[in-house]
Amino acid sequence: MLLSKSCRYALRASIYLAQQPGGAYVSTRNMCSSLDISFHYLIKILQKMNKHKLIQSERGNRGGVRLARPSDQILMKEIIESIESESFLTKCVLGFPACGAPDECALHKEWVVLKTDLNLFFSHTSLYALSVENNLNY
Repeated sequence: MLLSKSCRYALRASIYLAQQPGGAYVSTRNMCSSLDISFHYLIKILQKMNKHKLIQSERGNRGGVRLARPSDQILMKEIIESIESESFLTKCVLGFPACGAPDECALHKEWVVLKTDLNLFFSHTSLYALSVENNLNY
């Protein structure tokens, strides 16, 4: 899988939050239950997203988490980069430390094209497009 488990969960959590009416705070316990993600694992993911100002958190009975900006202003790339380093699209797809001319891996030429397309997709796809326009499930 190209994206790590943490990154996939961050995208699922983001879609879940984008689908909540009125931008209300959502209980992290409810998110865990709905998304079938361990509480402690989700908290670590949400902390990274909070650090990157993608979500806001509030403590207390009416607290929880919500998106920090409208979903049409949050790009898929921002969510991915809050969890993964940007280098996940620059590294060799087969994991070789030095991949490129003259020592290209077997997938290098195809990966260059695919990662360019992926980067464009991630950079131009908003959370709104993922969650509302396409009515995707988290």
